[in-house]
Amino acid sequence: MSAGGFRSDLTRRFADYWFSLAKDGLLPPREAFNPAAVPELLPTILLRDVMADGQARYRLAGTAVRDMLGFELTGLKAFELMPATERDRYQTVSRLMFEQPCGVWALLAVRTDSGHEFRIENVAFPFAPRADGGRRTVGNFVPLDQPRQAEGELAKVTAVDDIDFIDLGAGVPDPVSR
Repeated sequence: MSAGGFRSDLTRRFADYWFSLAKDGLLPPREAFNPAAVPELLPTILLRDVMADGQARYRLAGTAVRDMLGFELTGLKAFELMPATERDRYQTVSRLMFEQPCGVWALLAVRTDSGHEFRIENVAFPFAPRADGGRRTVGNFVPLDQPRQAEGELAKVTAVDDIDFIDLGAGVPDPVSR
């Protein structure tokens, strides 16, 4: 996928900002990402720590993400947000993001408790590994349809409708099947 294929202007601006960061090789260090430089994107931003076993935990989730889903993601395991049928696939995609440095684009189906459905465009990019070997990603979570939910109503991801890799200069892995 190329940046021209994004469906949301916010996602396009997020990707443009990531590509503008100073890089050490193909990937920028986490310190290159300055949230103050992109204040309009902060509500949709997700930062994840990726553990050695491939599990990921949300380090930070923007307020728009919290409002869309009806709960705070910070501190939660990232793959628990995905439907059980998609967790292995999503974990594989997350691992491949670091093995062959690439970004990931996904189109997610979401449903509220009352049955309202909407789509979210999710993009994630890796940062260069830290000195201790730790890994982080930064992503965004942008609704393509207007989420309509009552105060306190929860929403959950029900399907990963589409997923693709974004070439950062090292090519992209083969598609990951369901």
